[in-house]
Amino acid sequence: MWSNGKLKASRSLSIKSRIKGQVAELHLSEGSHVNKGQLLVRFSDSEWQLQKQKALLEVEEAIYKKNDLLVLQGGTWGVDSSVNRQTFENILVESGLKRARLNLEEIEYQSRFYEIRAPFDGMVANLNVQPLQEVEAGTELFTLFDPESMEAEFQLMETELPQIFIGQTASIYPIGQDSLRIAAKISGINPVVNEHGLVTVKAKLKGAQNLRNIQLPDGLAVKVAIEKVVPAQLVVPRSAVVLRSEKTVVFSWDPESGLAKWNYVTVALEGQNEVAISEGLDKDAWVIYEGNLNLDHDAAVKVIEQPLLTKK
Repeated sequence: MWSNGKLKASRSLSIKSRIKGQVAELHLSEGSHVNKGQLLVRFSDSEWQLQKQKALLEVEEAIYKKNDLLVLQGGTWGVDSSVNRQTFENILVESGLKRARLNLEEIEYQSRFYEIRAPFDGMVANLNVQPLQEVEAGTELFTLFDPESMEAEFQLMETELPQIFIGQTASIYPIGQDSLRIAAKISGINPVVNEHGLVTVKAKLKGAQNLRNIQLPDGLAVKVAIEKVVPAQLVVPRSAVVLRSEKTVVFSWDPESGLAKWNYVTVALEGQNEVAISEGLDKDAWVIYEGNLNLDHDAAVKVIEQPLLTKK
């Protein structure tokens, strides 16, 4: 079975700014590979530093007021245990120390948003920011995807659904790179048929870690061949099948006469490089699979090499 689809990374993340601020450092570029934990973006934290200093000052002032209230309540300056628990809780609220500490904790928590590090090994795409740029909170900065998580996503007719299963072998052929075959396995079958009678299927690329030197961008158009083992099939090279008068023909060689004989055949299944014949060709026939485009019936043929002809 054949289908057209696109490559999609199952592990992909849109990286957004959690704060409003200026980009101070940018350690990435479009298409660059990054490692987990690597610093990618740093925002200017000068305003945050001022907020932190202000929060620290508010805590100091609240502590002074708290100690003053301890004395007013009959306790000892700086000794929290010098009054009972309930009185001390009231002092914390009245002095503003609880609020000041919470505010400082919140500001310190915000510090983690001034740096963006790679959450996983991946490739940068859709870069939408540059150094010194002012960004708003929620701005999409770039996309990070894992090339090793690539899957081919494609659609099949609902009538073809019974012929596929999870783990089934498939082959992926990137458009424009037809000679490149990438092994894959069916990894997901959406159990929903859309309004056009189509089912979405995913095939996980095998050995993706070995494909880093091959250009396989997210969204690349591909052809997908789903392989199915069919027993007792007469298989010939695809090049052996030609058209004559709009009929499918396979030329065989008659060893007694040394002449080419054409055979009208019925094709049962087609693969990328082979074709299964269900009718019209004897299993012991010598098949001509090269130089047959302009060959005529009963033409003299000299055999150079025995052709590939197998029974599966």
